[in-house]
Amino acid sequence: ATLKMLKALDRINAWSKHRSLPQVSIRCGVHTGEVLVGNMGFHSRIKYGLTGENANIPSKLEELNKTYSTSNLISEDTYINLPPDTFITRPVDSIYLRNSDRESTIVYNVLGLADGAEKAIKTERMEKMAATY
Repeated sequence: ATLKMLKALDRINAWSKHRSLPQVSIRCGVHTGEVLVGNMGFHSRIKYGLTGENANIPSKLEELNKTYSTSNLISEDTYINLPPDTFITRPVDSIYLRNSDRESTIVYNVLGLADGAEKAIKTERMEKMAATY
């Protein structure tokens, strides 16, 4: 969904450019984890909300895009759950996503959809770059 949003934004920005309108940019953070979501509170004061230790991680990833000059970041938990050979990704950094974490987790940048041989070449290149970094 993140890649579709960014692609749609490219089309919007192309349309805006022809009309001398300002460009719009977005940043996306994606994490996989358990949260409690739904209507919470009493009948007199009810609120739809999201809570849990994984609830704020997408926001943290979205904010980290500024630091790494990326448009999207995914957590290692999301990366592990991706279908194999579907996306071209690159590791960006190893960070602590929660204050309670004892070990750091790797965050990834999704570069695009994979298509066979091109993915193997790009993945190999990215792994070499990550190893030297």
